[in-house]
Amino acid sequence: MAERLTPYAVGRALFEPGTRPYIFYLDLKREVLRAVGILEQITRIFARRGVSVMQVKASILKRIRVIIIADLRGREQLAEAIAAQLREVDYVMDVWYDPPITDGVAVDRYSFPLTFLEERVVIFRREVYEGLIASGWGRFGSGYGQLLYIAGFDAGRKAYIS
Repeated sequence: MAERLTPYAVGRALFEPGTRPYIFYLDLKREVLRAVGILEQITRIFARRGVSVMQVKASILKRIRVIIIADLRGREQLAEAIAAQLREVDYVMDVWYDPPITDGVAVDRYSFPLTFLEERVVIFRREVYEGLIASGWGRFGSGYGQLLYIAGFDAGRKAYIS
């Protein structure tokens, strides 16, 4: 099993120099979860135009949100036509898109808050949480370890109960 482990990028962002990554947002009806071939129909819209799909993410809550990042370098004028055709796919309720922030950079601005099992979560980069721990130890000494233990124990207990 260990050989199958690989990091998983949780963010909805892309940094790929030399591209023009547009983000397409699709809100779909929940019934799509039992439909066959919808993802194929969606990706075929890009493929027919020779547009590379660089990233696909989906959020499965009450509303299904699919985020597709596609490279439209040299074909930026296709964005609206692609969105219009995506709107015609079965189960699609809404489609819109955002151009890249700058060449090679796309960031999802519409999927908030982050959730896990329908509860809001906060994710820190490693440098941030290590900084929180090291900073407290440096300022408060070994008593900070006790504070972390109590806070962690209470958080774990609440997570177990819920």
